Amino acid sequence: MIHFWKCVLPMIIIIGCSTQDKEEIVVIARVGDKTIQMNEFKNRYSEYLNRIGAKDNLLFRNQFLEGEVDRIVLLATADSLGLGENLEIKDKINHARQSGILDEFFYREIFKTYQASDSLLRNAFEKSKTEIHVRHLYANSLEKANQLKTQLNAGVSFEELAITIFQDSALAATGGDLGYFSLGDMDPAFEDAAFALKDGEISEPIRTRYGYSIIQTLDRWTEPIITEQDYQLHKEDMNAVLRSRNVGKRRLELTDSLAAELNLSISENDLNLLFTNRPDIFKGEIIGIENEAVQLISTLGIWNSFEIYKQMQSLSNSQKQKIKSKENLRDALSGLLVRKKIIELANEKDWFIQPKFQDKLERVQDDITIQYTLSYFLNDKKTQNQSDYIFLLNDLKAGIPIHIDNEIVRRMVISF
Repeated sequence: MIHFWKCVLPMIIIIGCSTQDKEEIVVIARVGDKTIQMNEFKNRYSEYLNRIGAKDNLLFRNQFLEGEVDRIVLLATADSLGLGENLEIKDKINHARQSGILDEFFYREIFKTYQASDSLLRNAFEKSKTEIHVRHLYANSLEKANQLKTQLNAGVSFEELAITIFQDSALAATGGDLGYFSLGDMDPAFEDAAFALKDGEISEPIRTRYGYSIIQTLDRWTEPIITEQDYQLHKEDMNAVLRSRNVGKRRLELTDSLAAELNLSISENDLNLLFTNRPDIFKGEIIGIENEAVQLISTLGIWNSFEIYKQMQSLSNSQKQKIKSKENLRDALSGLLVRKKIIELANEKDWFIQPKFQDKLERVQDDITIQYTLSYFLNDKKTQNQSDYIFLLNDLKAGIPIHIDNEIVRRMVISF
């Protein structure tokens, strides 16, 4: 797969919506037997401007329209090459579609619906008005963190230990002193632990996204006057902060509860066979085990051997690499079941059938086809640059009649 498309595609792949209102359908461009309608273009272009934080101008407008034309040309080329029948592309499209559904489900059902309680909001607001002074010791494993805590309990100082563990000269020289910080400045788990400590108190090892920290809160300063009016003005800001901090936790809670409800059942012998043969299964080489009557039972039904093999092959490379034990494999199979269940739940939601989301899914699928189309022509080049891309597009466009109504494009009014 080529790398150049990763730089090019943002100019031609913008996920938008195709919802049409009751206005007269006006065509602003014709590309072969395809058309670009004004309302559709305006919706997608407006979303693009919102996303990049830019204002409409004729240059942006024409560049975006050119990208939409290029997109149609590449998809038409893919059709002529029969890329739609390529099994690898079909698998990629299916995976991209599922990812798009999962992302939308979590965004709508968890992120958008999050609302912290008033007590949590007030607590967060007070933290935002407080600066705490902390120092810490870092370890990349729980075992090393526990050793550091044991040394602290035995009377070894932060200053002595910091010299031995920090490569950062400032942290090594100051006993791991991080200075003052407030809400939103540090890793959430680190912040929660630091705020919960009394001044002078030392924590147990705290797991963060970076490793483990032993934290000591030295002192804190809180603004002397915090008014109700100020809280009401910043209430939504606090909800946004808490939402971003807690959405991952809520997502994990949902997937864990779904996994429990699915009642996954697989025999130890079957799990052992799958784990032992996982390298071959991942590569699709199942000769020798193709007739094994492996079963995975859940509330979603029964997966036979071939369904399990297929599902295991659909795991990402990073997911496959994490399977180092039978328990890891069981967790991965549970995750596959949860993914299937969430997609079923998403199909029952009103937003799923809305034209805007269906168009979004279609464009995600088209993105994969476009990537493979570019690969088909440019993959034999050792390097790809913009001139290669432009030359390819100009060559492909030469075989397709293209007409753009520049006057309509110039006069259209873009609203946000």
